[in-house]
Amino acid sequence: MKHSYVKIVCAMLFSGLLSCIPMPANAQIKGTQAAPMPSLQEPALDRLAAPVALYPDALLAQLLMAATYPLDVAEAARWAARHPSSSAKEIAAQRWKASVKALLPFAPVLNFLDKEKAWSKQLAAAVVEQPDALLQTMQALRQRAYDNGALPPGADSGRHQQAQRQDRVITIEPVDRRTLYVPYYDPAKVYGAAGNSMLSPEYWAAQPYAAPQNKPAGVVFSIGIPVRDRAFYDARIDWRSSRLMARQTAIDGNGATAGLAEWRHDPQYRKHGTAAAAAGKGNSAGNGYSIGTEAPPDTAGTISTRDAGSAPQAPGGYRISTQPRRSGSGM
Repeated sequence: MKHSYVKIVCAMLFSGLLSCIPMPANAQIKGTQAAPMPSLQEPALDRLAAPVALYPDALLAQLLMAATYPLDVAEAARWAARHPSSSAKEIAAQRWKASVKALLPFAPVLNFLDKEKAWSKQLAAAVVEQPDALLQTMQALRQRAYDNGALPPGADSGRHQQAQRQDRVITIEPVDRRTLYVPYYDPAKVYGAAGNSMLSPEYWAAQPYAAPQNKPAGVVFSIGIPVRDRAFYDARIDWRSSRLMARQTAIDGNGATAGLAEWRHDPQYRKHGTAAAAAGKGNSAGNGYSIGTEAPPDTAGTISTRDAGSAPQAPGGYRISTQPRRSGSGM
């Protein structure tokens, strides 16, 4: 009995001594810290960016932001199918993010984001986790297309959109800001020989409704889609700093002020999925949008889908790679 008592006392003393020994910081948190998400490498980023890198800057910015709210995209696509002639007031009443609402007139783009979920999910992960790398990849692809003749400069661009290159930064703007055309192309053609080395990039095939801008480059365009909301162009890309920008509304003691600021993905949407779930978690205006995330449109209801019924549906011939990705990350 005495020996047992001594053993118990010794064990307690030994345990107490161990608790006093300082442990390395990495040993203390081992097992409690999540491993960093693997980053997408250049080939995988090329594959994600290739189908949309030649979109006009404003449309590309809206698409990249909207991709990070997949449930909003899914709801909006289904709602638009049921309400092809929605009024601007009806659209404004929906609780989706502004970037998702901005895509409603562009039925093929919205449906594309909704249907190609694997691609959209990977794109969203890159937007949130690697925005600088993704936007730099977009510029590299534009440079390839420019060198290959798919982006003729300035006045030679044609009647759909125009490309401007300055200090190795290529911007793409519509010829007329009141009308946007969605470009479709085969990356292997528009990006030249470099396109053949990509990981089976997805693409939309040319369709009868679109006429080639220049045949060697293989770029075709949708019919013109009216842009009635001036706030559509509040979404921009700062190519030099590789940042997505959006107009923000800040409310303080001096009133409301608006200006462009870096766009930040709203983490509440990533957790809960929809704008309805995040309602009330915003700035002092209580509108569900938080400062530092995408702001609602400046005007309540100038986007219209009245002409969306005549817009082309998602082109056929879209090809999804079934090859396993060599690197990447989920969302």
